[in-house]
Amino acid sequence: MFLAFSSYDESKTEAEALAVVQQFETAQFLPAAARQRLVGELVCYGRSVISQEWPRMETGSESGGVNPWGLAMFRTMKTVQPTTPAEQSAYDRWFDQTSTREEARRDRVYASEGVIPVTLWRVLYFIAAIIVIYMLFFADSGSGRSPRRADGVARRRGGRDPAAAPDSGQPLPARRQ
Repeated sequence: MFLAFSSYDESKTEAEALAVVQQFETAQFLPAAARQRLVGELVCYGRSVISQEWPRMETGSESGGVNPWGLAMFRTMKTVQPTTPAEQSAYDRWFDQTSTREEARRDRVYASEGVIPVTLWRVLYFIAAIIVIYMLFFADSGSGRSPRRADGVARRRGGRDPAAAPDSGQPLPARRQ
């Protein structure tokens, strides 16, 4: 149950923004023609998320469809032909960061649906009902009277409560061995 609450509470907005910044930095190591285009597409991606997706998330109408700027960046990367080791490394790293960004985007869109899904609420209400029913049928109805009853039993037997301290101020009798 704890894992369900913690997993639904994680919003990946910060992770998505970090991935966009990292892709911006990685683009600086790609060939000049692709670099300019990718930087512009990353800026448009960020603006699209802020000005289009966030308002849809607030109204609950975000469907989790593909961001058009993500596709534009993919098409641009298909045209890149790395020639140096640094460009090849940046090319490979770009796709790793794209996967991270897309995963964070999916988590953000999923989190906008609600912190706890309806199915989990139903399970919680069912468990609460079972606990209440258990308490109603199996609770000890005489548990509130037990101290008085024990005191009455000790008096009927003609003695005092052996667990009580003596009121005469004298020491307790020695134990037999």
